[in-house]
Amino acid sequence: MTNHIQILFVAALALASCGDSSVPAVPASGSLTKPMVEAVVTAATNAVADEDTLRAGLPAFAELPPGAVPINNVDLNNERGIGGSLTFTVAQSPKEVVNFYRTSIAKQGMPITKENISDYVTILTAESPDKSKFLEVNIGINENSVKSVNLIHLSKGAK
Repeated sequence: MTNHIQILFVAALALASCGDSSVPAVPASGSLTKPMVEAVVTAATNAVADEDTLRAGLPAFAELPPGAVPINNVDLNNERGIGGSLTFTVAQSPKEVVNFYRTSIAKQGMPITKENISDYVTILTAESPDKSKFLEVNIGINENSVKSVNLIHLSKGAK
């Protein structure tokens, strides 16, 4: 499964929990287009929840940048561990958010295992050397500003 499809899947899962059916279908080619990113981001931005509830349960290795405004939080707990997907907005530039997460991930001792950069999304994926912690940061970009950030985290083996 490509990262773009994973992003849309997680975003669709998060939005489905809010009752939003405006998430576009992923084309057979798996290509992510600007209108698809904008539709997912717009739908996610329209979801509203209590900020304390959204921040609750984040593991220490899943830090939020200063001024992050949570939009939606979905539990992704399963037999592999405890995890979630938190969507939020920030005032920082895409470069500042990427640098924040590069620093945060390094501080946690989690090497970045994959980095994808395009005009519409930047994805950083990291996993601890013992494979007990996984983090993926998806930064949606619109005209050189951050539209939203989706933080996917998993503590493997935790129940």
